[in-house]
Amino acid sequence: MNLVWQNAWLAPALALIAVPVLVHLFARAKPPAYQFSSNEFIRRANKKTLRLKKPQDLILLLIRTLLFAALILLFLQPMLFSRFFSDGGDSRHVVLLVDASASMAYAEGGRTRFSAATAQASEVLGGLEAGDTANVIFLTRSPEGALPELSPNLGFLRERLRSAQLKPQSMSAAPALSAALAQLEAAPGTREVWVLSDFQATAWRDQKLEVPPDVRLVQVRIGQEEASNVGVLNLKTDPPVAFAGDEVTVSAEVANFSPEPRRVTAYLEAGESRASQPLNLEPWSRGVASFPARALPGEWEITVRVDEDALTGDNQRGVVLPVRDALRVGIVAEPEGAATAEIWARALRALGRSDVRRLEPDALGSQDDLDVLFLAGWRGDEAATRRLRELRERGLSIVWMPSPDGDAAALFEAEASGAPRRERLREPMRLRLDTNEDPVFALFADGQYGDPTRGEFSSRLKLTEGWVPARSTPLLAYADGQPALARLPNPAGAGAPGTLMLWNLDLDPAVSNWAGQPEFLFVLGELLESLAQQAVAEVIGPQPGDSLFWQPRTQVVPSEVSLQGPDGAAVELLEGGTGSGLLQSLPVAKTGVYEWQLRGESAKRQAVNFPAAESDLRTLTPTAAEGGDGVIVDGSVAIREFSEGTDLWPYLLLLGVALVIIEGGFLWWARRF
Repeated sequence: MNLVWQNAWLAPALALIAVPVLVHLFARAKPPAYQFSSNEFIRRANKKTLRLKKPQDLILLLIRTLLFAALILLFLQPMLFSRFFSDGGDSRHVVLLVDASASMAYAEGGRTRFSAATAQASEVLGGLEAGDTANVIFLTRSPEGALPELSPNLGFLRERLRSAQLKPQSMSAAPALSAALAQLEAAPGTREVWVLSDFQATAWRDQKLEVPPDVRLVQVRIGQEEASNVGVLNLKTDPPVAFAGDEVTVSAEVANFSPEPRRVTAYLEAGESRASQPLNLEPWSRGVASFPARALPGEWEITVRVDEDALTGDNQRGVVLPVRDALRVGIVAEPEGAATAEIWARALRALGRSDVRRLEPDALGSQDDLDVLFLAGWRGDEAATRRLRELRERGLSIVWMPSPDGDAAALFEAEASGAPRRERLREPMRLRLDTNEDPVFALFADGQYGDPTRGEFSSRLKLTEGWVPARSTPLLAYADGQPALARLPNPAGAGAPGTLMLWNLDLDPAVSNWAGQPEFLFVLGELLESLAQQAVAEVIGPQPGDSLFWQPRTQVVPSEVSLQGPDGAAVELLEGGTGSGLLQSLPVAKTGVYEWQLRGESAKRQAVNFPAAESDLRTLTPTAAEGGDGVIVDGSVAIREFSEGTDLWPYLLLLGVALVIIEGGFLWWARRF
């Protein structure tokens, strides 16, 4: 603690504290006159005139000395500062890091934690004086400074705090702290970083606040109560690919982040479907509410919510699921693969839910609405191969049966050492299953649907080294290990849309009997469903602070595309997108459904949801700064008293009044007894 005297020039008056003692010791009082006839009266008179009588006189001396000291100190106007601050005359340079993440929306005491944080940050600014500078940086996914650098314009910063809006997103403290230290680096005088946050455990567990030794760090905990919350954390559909009229199970994960058991009701809204389901959740547990619903054609918006509580942002979660009447499948056949293409077409029509189109090789440029493309005996030239790669990057899944007459390795950027060749086998050869983990063969795991490898081949393509990249996933192989069916890596990276399957299985009845086995139809159906998930299923996951992406199947002019937020406001797009026709928005700020529009017509909708990691409101105790001088302040402590100091003169005045009352009471008691 630092004690500062506002009227320090009166300090010599402290010597006057000794006056009551001196007066009490050296003042001579005239003893009373007595008429006496014996020594007894002399002894009584002497006792009455002694300057110090124990214990009454010592107590009275102490009271009067304290009273005199309180009166003198009152005029000196002392002020008590934390040990962290002093008025040493140096200017103060302060950067306030205010947590604006989703958990700060929790309401307590009639206002949100974010409102409390901005109010206390304003108190800190109110304690600065002329010559001091400051800035405010909001803790979000990326730091957002009120000003680009430190400024003496404290009025603007306080107004910025009053108008600040919380963003329902996660936060990262490291970039904001780096920006704060960069602004303070050249500032003379006292340099301070204030962090005002609820220190939500999930967000802060791995955050480190490291500051230089000459930077003072204050961590202010916001929030006065143990927060409880119930939220919808996850939402998914089964199956993930739906066709109009399908029965779909919607599953919502609901969590109880509180020490008390909770009874929660989850409500489903899916088009015209409405349903509710009660859940009994134990403390700090999760449950799943499952609802049956019938898929509607188009982009099907599904929402699950629970009753509102003090943190409203996570009480609802939604998803937009594209629903098709049928999967659009194209088949291109070269002479080498004519028989295989015919069997593909018949089998796909038998499976149903497929709009099968037989296409000419030169018609690929106009087929931008396909979901899956089958290429039988493909020998496309360089221009056609380039076009296929573009379609794949836009989300088209391709099943490719190569031709011995073509060099299509560029389709998947392989480094083949030569073209494949047709090979007649001496004896018919069976297949083997190279993996049970791929979803194509999950159906056959228990043997109920037969053996997918049953069938024999007397002819195949002999693939040379490099035709199947090392990062491929082999599904089926011939008995001697030669690849038969493989999932090839995507040049755009793992998880990118557009799957490429290598099909080295000639279905011509003259060389194979595999297409005649019942299992063949199941394998083809599971393969088509696996590819459809890539082509149709909505990716669930955008959160506030993320950019939204849309890959149109056709070439579009960026000026014809717009993105509207949940409130109808336009969202700015990144100029030029990311290449390959992929459109990207700037980071979005709100939860809700966003709509991509092409020439004013709705083209795609995406749901943006509350970050699930922010739902658990348990907090961490702020840790001491690493490398610098730091202090931790509870949010209930008055920031003004902490930073500006506490005036002690009102307390001295009260002490003086109390001492006068005590002295009067003591004298009354001493005279009476």
